Amino acid sequence: MIPDKHNIDSESSSIFLSRFFIFLFLSVSLLSMPGCRSGGGSGTPDYISSLDSLIDHQSDFEREKLVKIADLRRKLNKSVSATERYSLNSLLFEEFSTYNSDSAMKYIDAGIDMAESAGNKEWLMQSLIRKAEIMNIP
Repeated sequence: MIPDKHNIDSESSSIFLSRFFIFLFLSVSLLSMPGCRSGGGSGTPDYISSLDSLIDHQSDFEREKLVKIADLRRKLNKSVSATERYSLNSLLFEEFSTYNSDSAMKYIDAGIDMAESAGNKEWLMQSLIRKAEIMNIP
């Protein structure tokens, strides 16, 4: 059974929140591990410096992702063959799957449409599996 579109938004939020809490749990767990402390005497764990650096560069990472997404979209709009379109659509799904689940769902649905239009059962199964994964359906 595939949920209606109204349930997708709440499920996307649920997926985001569950990933956030897993990340938070892992971060707190790492902070409590005595073996993660640096040997420099400062008492500040090395991984905190690494996390701070990642946070400082978050906008750079996001900008790179947006440039990559724009490039893939441009290629998708110029592509002619069904195989190339499906491949680029899949790459866009991969980019969005950890960034914006609503957009990822858009590309999954487009992949399903492409698979059905082409009569390609392999593409259809791949797309349906990806849809189940992003919706957290076991």
